[in-house]
Amino acid sequence: MSYSCKQRCENLIISLKVIGKLSGDDKLIFRHRDVIIQRHNYLTGSLRYIFGDSRKETVTGLRITLDEVESIINDCTKMEHNGLSDSDKYVMLRRLGKSLGLTIGNSNYGIGSLMVLYNEDPVTVANLESITERTKLLEKDLFRKIELFRGGIEYESSDEYVSTGD
Repeated sequence: MSYSCKQRCENLIISLKVIGKLSGDDKLIFRHRDVIIQRHNYLTGSLRYIFGDSRKETVTGLRITLDEVESIINDCTKMEHNGLSDSDKYVMLRRLGKSLGLTIGNSNYGIGSLMVLYNEDPVTVANLESITERTKLLEKDLFRKIELFRGGIEYESSDEYVSTGD
């Protein structure tokens, strides 16, 4: 891996927060691991055409982002993963969970905003609905793992308690 889990998670959190800020007629663009919001103006359509941005590219970028979420959940949370304590994993997962929730949390923002924008394109809307469902499933899995790490941290803390006899 070229990035550590912490770096991967931090980059992903930033991407998810950007996606969560989509609203109205905003367009989402994925370029070189960056997520960009393009605000609507009279040149938007021309610029998207020139740079090859499309609904299909947007859906693909969202899927790749969710693949990365799944990868972090599966790879970086393994108990034997070197370099991260359970408390580090817990903090990382909590931040990731909050950001993941932002992508679907409000129908006026995030992926919901794209569904409204592309409401006349049933294929794109179906893809976005599928992405939303997958996001909710990943969110459940993520919160389950968060609870596991939280329990492990509480257990370790209770082991360190020493009675003073009072």
